[in-house]
Amino acid sequence: MSKVCFVTTGATAEFSELIAAVLDPQCLQLLKKEGFTTLNIQCGETFKNVESMKPADTQGLAIHAFDFKPDLHRDMRECQALEGPGCSRKQGLIILHAGAGTVMDAMRLGLNMIVVPNPSLLDNHQDELAEELHMQNYATAASVQ
Repeated sequence: MSKVCFVTTGATAEFSELIAAVLDPQCLQLLKKEGFTTLNIQCGETFKNVESMKPADTQGLAIHAFDFKPDLHRDMRECQALEGPGCSRKQGLIILHAGAGTVMDAMRLGLNMIVVPNPSLLDNHQDELAEELHMQNYATAASVQ
């Protein structure tokens, strides 16, 4: 049975720190321990460096990376639980920058979320959204530090 973790960095600003954090061997080990089989990563500009960022041991996870897509709904839906003839998938996880549009899309799909503000953005406005989502129990707020 598959279980997908989808990571998205957003379309407007590079967030290589998030990519490095999810490709860290400790993170991959934790994902494997929690039963994940696949890690899909929307990298943005970091795509050109992602192969060199992958550790030699990926803990048996299938890791797929891409730069941009005009629509991430299909990728997000792969994190939803699915039961049916010939297909089953456990509820997964989305790890995302704290952009309001992406957060709303994930909430509409009822996805488990870890929201990571991009500290390089002007006035770090994503912090407020991440903290509020965390306080209201919609998501877990995290940082790359």
